[in-house]
This record gives sequence, structure tokens and C-alpha cells, in this order.
Amino acid sequence: MTIVSPDTSPLSPQLDPIEPSNVLFDDPDADVILLSRDSQIFRVLKLYIMKSSIILGELIQTAVDTFVAIESASAPSQTQLPQVQLSESSAILSSLFTFIFPISPLLPSTLDETMELLSVAQKYEMDSALTHIRGFLSRQDPPFINPENAFLAYSFAQEYGLREEAVQAARLTLKCTLAIETLDDKLAIMPGAYLHELWKYHQRVQAQLRLDVPSSGTSNTLKGFKCFEYATNSGVPYWVELYIWSILEHPSRFDPIEFQMALARHTAGSGTTQCASCVLIPVEKMQTFWATLDDTVHRCTEKVSIVYTIYV
Repeated sequence: MTIVSPDTSPLSPQLDPIEPSNVLFDDPDADVILLSRDSQIFRVLKLYIMKSSIILGELIQTAVDTFVAIESASAPSQTQLPQVQLSESSAILSSLFTFIFPISPLLPSTLDETMELLSVAQKYEMDSALTHIRGFLSRQDPPFINPENAFLAYSFAQEYGLREEAVQAARLTLKCTLAIETLDDKLAIMPGAYLHELWKYHQRVQAQLRLDVPSSGTSNTLKGFKCFEYATNSGVPYWVELYIWSILEHPSRFDPIEFQMALARHTAGSGTTQCASCVLIPVEKMQTFWATLDDTVHRCTEKVSIVYTIYV
């Protein structure tokens, strides 16, 4: 199969669709022509497309039946192949077909286009291609959706109706506080309706944390270490309880660095002002505490994403 890199310049709809310069995929054994909205041509084997998508398969079969009927009633067509007009751009189709045909996968260059690619695969119910694309994205470094682009990714995922990506991005935004003073910056990234839905998601996560974390017994992993600075009835170091309650008020503080800083603030000092007990807590105990807390918080966010639909 010959692949020609897509020309992103707009083409006049009056151009002859069989001009060689318009052909992006050119399989010598092609038995159907797919046309993009910008008049680019994909000469492909319909078997691959029909196996990948029932929806496209039905469109192709209708085109084939019409083509056969016309051919039998008139002179042979100059194209000699049935044609299917699609509403997607050539850039998106070119990338999508690399996840269907036995060739090297090729992703779009922008976050927006990649979300559109996922939405098109979802639209045509291409489950295998969708899984392939998501698997390919999961191996990217840095990750496709990361803390730096989480708000923009959430907005695009909402726009394209991608629940999996919306949940993934929403969880990453929990590392930020949606306070009044920061809302203007977020409005520049996403529509107000999406931001409001994200704010409600943050509120639901916070409510779930307040419900589950205190009763989870997470802090008991550090029980028995008497804090010299403050004594508590639970037997858990006071700074640990303080850190856990800070997460319930501000989920963005659930972060290993924040945890280490809380410990450092507590143990800072020397001589009689230093908490000798907390300084001596074994690293293994600290790791167990963090792993338990991480698991508890993760289960809380899982509950919210399952019970509530966070995209509109």
C-alpha cells in the first residue's frame, strides 16, 4: 500500500477526485474509494474497514450495491470503484487508517486532533482500533494526558464525548485547587459549563474522601509512635492526623512531596525542640502509611467516577 502524506492546504470541491495528487492511500488491490471532506482519496481494501467498523461496513456495502446496480444498467464508471463520502478530514482519516491497516501507527501532532481521532474511532464503533490507539498513547513519554495539559485535555474530552479521557484528565486536575481566584485562568482554557461540571466533580471527590478516609484506618499504620510535640488520644502522631485532615479540605495536597514537607516541618529543629520520636519512624512504616493512603484515595476517586457521569 502506498501512503502519501496528507496535504493540509484546502482543496476545491470541484477537483477531479481521481487526480493522483489527491490520493493519500493507494492500495493496488483496492476495491473501494473513501473520500474525506477535503476531497482527498483513500483507495483501500474494504475488508479491513468492514471488519473494523460495522457502521462503515454498512456504508460501504450500500455504496457497493449502488455501484453494481449502476454498472449493470449503464456504461462502466470511469472510477471503476464504488465511492463512500466521509465527513472527516484527510488528516484524521490518515491517522485512523494506520491503526487499521498493517502499517506503522501515526498519531496527529496536537492534543485536539488526537482527541478528535479517538472520537472518530468511537463514533464508528471501532473497538479494536480505539483500544490500539489508547494503548499506543499509554506508552508516550510524557503521558498523553499529564498535569500540565489536564484542564485542556478535560475540555477536549468533554467536547468529543470521550468519557475515559475525561475521567483521566479530571483526576489529574485534583492536584489543583479550583478556587475563585484561579477560575479566570481556567475559563480561558475551557467553556464555563465544563468548568462547572469539573468543579462539581471536585466537590464529589472531596465528599467521598471525607466519608471514607477517616474510617479507613489509614493512620493506624503509624500508631504507637508517641509524638513529643502533641499527644493525641488515637496514639497516632499529631502531624499525621493534621496532614490527613488537610487532604480532606484540599485534595490537591495529596502528594508525596506535600507529605514529606509536612514531616520536615514537624521534625525541624534541634535538641529539645525536635520531635525525637517522629524522626525515628522507620522508612518502611512511612512507605506502608503512604501506600495505604494512596490506595484509599484511589478507591475514593474510583467510586466517584463510577457513580457519577462527569461529562455532558
